[in-house]
Amino acid sequence: MFVGHYSASFALKRLDARVPIFPLLIGVQFMDFLFMVFILFGVERMEIVPGFTEVNAFVLSYMPYSHSLVAALFWSVVYGAACALLIRHLGLARGILICGAAVLSHYVLDVLVHTPDMPLIWDPGTKLGLGIWKSRIATIAVETLFLAAAWFAYIRMSKPGPGAVGKYGASVFFGFLVLLTIATPFMPVPKTLIELSSQALAGYVIIALLGRWVDSRRIYVD
Repeated sequence: MFVGHYSASFALKRLDARVPIFPLLIGVQFMDFLFMVFILFGVERMEIVPGFTEVNAFVLSYMPYSHSLVAALFWSVVYGAACALLIRHLGLARGILICGAAVLSHYVLDVLVHTPDMPLIWDPGTKLGLGIWKSRIATIAVETLFLAAAWFAYIRMSKPGPGAVGKYGASVFFGFLVLLTIATPFMPVPKTLIELSSQALAGYVIIALLGRWVDSRRIYVD
């Protein structure tokens, strides 16, 4: 799951328009932010094996610190608390709940698409994964469905603001995410972990910044 994770951002924004979209867009990829850093320093491990699944070539062999259920719960509280302290008008409990849910959603959605490599507690131990990644068509369909449903809920709570970005930005951004969903399974396989990590981290930041820009040009309605 890559672009499909952003569906949780838009769905959670629907819960409270006062929550900025930027921390939600970062939050849903927070576990992958950690993973991409951890593999560079040898804290966690993965191997690039072309053809491992139809969607990607990543054998995720050891990632208990970023992608176990226990870790997901821990990072959800940490990230949610940080957001709540920075976005004081939300209140501590509401900030932790919504921003923390963004982080936790990553684990839930990953279980749908990963092969069984998502630890419950630690590694070795029980690992979950329904393996939708084994089918390129199924992966694209699931991610697009989630994204479209959440986007529809998000777009209904606001209206276009002034200027070209306000009028067309949301539609263009959604179209970009859909195209990225379709294109990702066909992209060239990174040759090294450094190449993979740099591309992934840059992509997460760019998408979050674009989303923030587009959202800032929307006018929220009651």
